[in-house]
Amino acid sequence: MTNSSFTFIASLPGVVVRPMFGARCFLAPNGRMFAFVDDDRLFLRLSGPEYERLLAAGGEPFMLRPGVPFGRWASVPPDLDEATAMALAQAAYRAVMDEGARPRARRRRRRLQ
Repeated sequence: MTNSSFTFIASLPGVVVRPMFGARCFLAPNGRMFAFVDDDRLFLRLSGPEYERLLAAGGEPFMLRPGVPFGRWASVPPDLDEATAMALAQAAYRAVMDEGARPRARRRRRRLQ
């Protein structure tokens, strides 16, 4: 992956880039995270077929802790060609956009005493 890949992801419509969890995270306009960069490794959140495609291409599942993969997150191998990496990033973006807006946290009401 090159810096042009990260620039491409950030240029998708309405994407917000912000630091979260010690990584650079890419959020879709609906507030859902679909990609992040940690230690110069790009991770994508993909749907079933694209997730399997990325694993078959040499991607590794993101591990919450040893032996425990987290959701459908996987790393993009550094030797993956740029066109395929960008197509997978677009697929990740579309997948979270299809999920709709992230539910807003409910405010707790204070009880009167």
